[in-house]
Amino acid sequence: MSEMPDTIYNECPDCGDVTEHKVLKAKMGNFNVNGTFQCKECGRVFSGVIRLPKEFEVKVLLSDGDLTETTQTMLREDEIVAVGDEFDLDDGRHVQITYIELPDGSRKKKVPATEVKALWVKAF
Repeated sequence: MSEMPDTIYNECPDCGDVTEHKVLKAKMGNFNVNGTFQCKECGRVFSGVIRLPKEFEVKVLLSDGDLTETTQTMLREDEIVAVGDEFDLDDGRHVQITYIELPDGSRKKKVPATEVKALWVKAF
């Protein structure tokens, strides 16, 4: 990640939950942001280092009738993916997840992104 995000999800010291935080002032590291942040839930302002989730590539199998096309997409290690989720491929096509394949070949309806071997999707 090379661009400074406007907001970051992180555990708030006051709320105790993972909430959205506005980045008020910060410097980017490789996988962290060192700066001042404001919780959008309670308004608490604090300084610190927030680790950014790493991104990784996942295989995407796009079904279109009798044809299946293989491509890739990027997921973040902190994401949860679920059947029915929608996203855009790099070429702009809008797709919806029809099932999620795990490394052992089984299928799940909702999993952490780090457990995904492949996403089966359909365009619409």
